Amino acid sequence: MGCYHFGHVRALLDEGVLPHIISGTSAGSVVAALLCTRTDEEIRRDMRPEILEKTLTCFTKPWMDRFKNVYQNGTIFDQQEWLDLIKW
Repeated sequence: MGCYHFGHVRALLDEGVLPHIISGTSAGSVVAALLCTRTDEEIRRDMRPEILEKTLTCFTKPWMDRFKNVYQNGTIFDQQEWLDLIKW
C-alpha cells in the first residue's frame, strides 16, 4: 500500500507543487526520506518502476515472513536488508 504514495508524488511533481517540507510514518517515512534527499530532477530520475521495484522489495515481503522475523529478531523488517536497500 505504501507504494501508492509515489502516484501522488508524481502528480504533485508534474504540477510543480511538491511541498518543500514532507513527513510521513511507516511507508510514508520511506517515501519522505527518498524525496527529502533528492532534487526534483533526481526524483524524476529515480521515480521509475524499474528503479523503485529493485529498492522497495522490503514492502513486498509476505506477512508470515514478517511475523517470523519478529519472532526471530524482534523487528518486522530485517535491519540488514533495509540498510542494504537504502544505500542506493
